[in-house]
Amino acid sequence: MNEKKIIFNNFLKMIKNRNIKIKKEYIDNKNINYENIYNNVNILDENSKIYFKFYDLKIGVKNIKTEVIDYLKDKDIDSLILITKFKFNSYILNKLKELNIEVEFFSFNNFYFNLIEHDLVPKHEILTEKYEKIIKEKFNNKLPLIKKTDPICKYYNCKSGQVLKIYRKHEIYYRLVA
Repeated sequence: MNEKKIIFNNFLKMIKNRNIKIKKEYIDNKNINYENIYNNVNILDENSKIYFKFYDLKIGVKNIKTEVIDYLKDKDIDSLILITKFKFNSYILNKLKELNIEVEFFSFNNFYFNLIEHDLVPKHEILTEKYEKIIKEKFNNKLPLIKKTDPICKYYNCKSGQVLKIYRKHEIYYRLVA
């Protein structure tokens, strides 16, 4: 399996695990042209307010400005996901802040394997608001913390204040996202 296919398939699994709707023709992954995906064919449901872009080459400010910032100005987008082979410089990061939307960055390295399918990673679940409130009351809001930058939190796009339920072999643990 080539690199683009592996990265895209694991990205697609992450999107599905976040309960983001995907167009029907992309759900089974059988007839996907991976070059089109990297050229930004939209695989997400029409009602989705998420935009994603893959960059497998080093990218400059000019490209980000035309391909992302200018493109998204007139769009009704809440979130931007950038998957890159190379890190962005601080100037690009500052330019992206001008969008005033949530921006997530992932490296290709994040998608060479699916994090939540790894044998050493226990099952994690984001609690609903109802159960989150019950757990916070039970523990008097003194839950152990997990950083928002933790790979699992990034995978599920956890927000500060949410509670993760972690299923280990014989016990269940709770962590507050900080």
